[in-house]
Amino acid sequence: MDLKKELHQKVFDNYEEMLREGFREGDALFLVAAYFTGKPDETIGPLLRRLKKIMESRKDMISGAVLAASYYGIEELSMRLTILEEGVRNLYTDQKCVEALTGSIMIADGGPAEVAKAIQWYMFLMKNQYDMNNERMARLLGILAVISSPNILGKKMLSKITEKIEQNTKEESAADEETIFLEEACQFIKQLQRQEEERINKLERTSYKMLTGEKNVTASDFDYSKEYHQEEEISLNGSNLFTGMKQEVDIILSAIYFDLI
Repeated sequence: MDLKKELHQKVFDNYEEMLREGFREGDALFLVAAYFTGKPDETIGPLLRRLKKIMESRKDMISGAVLAASYYGIEELSMRLTILEEGVRNLYTDQKCVEALTGSIMIADGGPAEVAKAIQWYMFLMKNQYDMNNERMARLLGILAVISSPNILGKKMLSKITEKIEQNTKEESAADEETIFLEEACQFIKQLQRQEEERINKLERTSYKMLTGEKNVTASDFDYSKEYHQEEEISLNGSNLFTGMKQEVDIILSAIYFDLI
């Protein structure tokens, strides 16, 4: 069996196992099964047990799966989430939206600072006439809050999205503006992720050369203006999110992009 077929079979095996454990079938559950396939085989059993425990007090399966795979103990997880959820109660009355937002923030060990940035993003996007009251937007807010603030990235992101919306209008596309917005926002985040990965790889290569004495490193090895601009765009938590939690970012963005609840 080739690698693709093997992975495909593992996703179905995980999905069937989750159904046997009593989880409700659906696209979101299938996405979770695919996400768990990226984890070591021996962790699947413990992951399912943790997910079952977490979902006793939660409604949002996607963020529940990410939290099940985190290093938090159940009690610590509950305590931290309670604090974050209290901070966003003024934004959402729907519990699933609250969980989608705070779950995204918790991926990168976010706290009250990220909640404050999520509120800023909420106000920024609402001011620009976007409907914020749905789970897809709530997930997006959490990711954006971890990455940066709207003061830094907001106009840049909306500029790209507006350009795409205008292009679709000219082409008489059937896609509605909200769908285009969310899809393009996901693409924008993936682009930032690629840029951050490239920056970190460059720094690692340069550090290695310094340590091994392969060459004398000079200022010409760095584009300082570009590096400073990149650091200004993406927070430390955002950098950790992009470079250390690729699977977690992918499951959240997939849930947004494909409208899975």
